[in-house]
This record gives sequence, C-alpha cells and structure tokens, in this order.
Amino acid sequence: MEQKLLTLNPDSFCRAINRVNFEMVVIDFLRHKITLSIYPHNMYSPECLRWNNQLPLPITKEQSIKRYEEMKDIEKLENFGINPARIVVTENAAVVDYYFTAEATYTRGEKKELKEFHGQNVEFFVKEGGKWLLLGDMTTIEEAENNNKDDE
Repeated sequence: MEQKLLTLNPDSFCRAINRVNFEMVVIDFLRHKITLSIYPHNMYSPECLRWNNQLPLPITKEQSIKRYEEMKDIEKLENFGINPARIVVTENAAVVDYYFTAEATYTRGEKKELKEFHGQNVEFFVKEGGKWLLLGDMTTIEEAENNNKDDE
C-alpha cells in the first residue's frame, strides 16, 4: 500500500493521524521542529541521546542544544514534509518512524545556499511524570542529487 507524502501543516497532519493523545504530542513536537527550526528542548529526557549517519557517535541533550545554538544563525529550515511509516504507543513508551524531505537555507557571510535533504527518522519517547519526552532518535540524512549541480 503506497503512502502519500504529507507536507507538515499542523492542521492536515492532525487530521491524518489524530488517533490517540500521544500523536498530538508528536504533532506538537514536529510543529516546534519546523516553526522554530530547532527541537523543543523541554521535550527532551535528561538522558536523551541523538544520532544520525553524519555523526560518529550519539550526542547528549546538552551537546544537541549546543549544536542547535551554533547553527541557528547559519541554518534555516524552509520546508519539512513527512510520510509517517509506523507509530507504536504503549502506556509509557512510544516509537515514531517516518520518512522526511526537507529544504534548508544555509547562510555564510553574504552567501546563501538552499539545500534539499531526505531520509528516515525513528524517535523514541518515554512518559515521565505524565509528560512525553524524547529519549532518543536515529536519523539517516541524504542530500538531494541536484544540490551541487552548479559547482560541477
């Protein structure tokens, strides 16, 4: 069964996966990720570990926050679309799998460059003190083939 790519507009995403309360947490998490170009750090577990295929080892919550702070004036997320794959929720744990596409503008001095990316993401949440928190994630990121055609 083919799934359609959803552009992450909070209203349409709510209608698409509004099945249980946890999914609203995911929607809010992703909305912050898009509108702020950063993760909402108050939704990180203190033990959170984040990893992607461009990092040699997972990074901690503190390292992740520092990395976003360093990038906030360089990278601006312009567009983010997702294709949900699976969401599994238990009483106090959840796993969210999705494919994504993204566009970001990178600014270095006067030079601005728009890059396209795509990949897969899995996010692990735990419920602590009645609140859903990100315990960890793993992301594969690939740049679109047309990103550097002007440089050839």
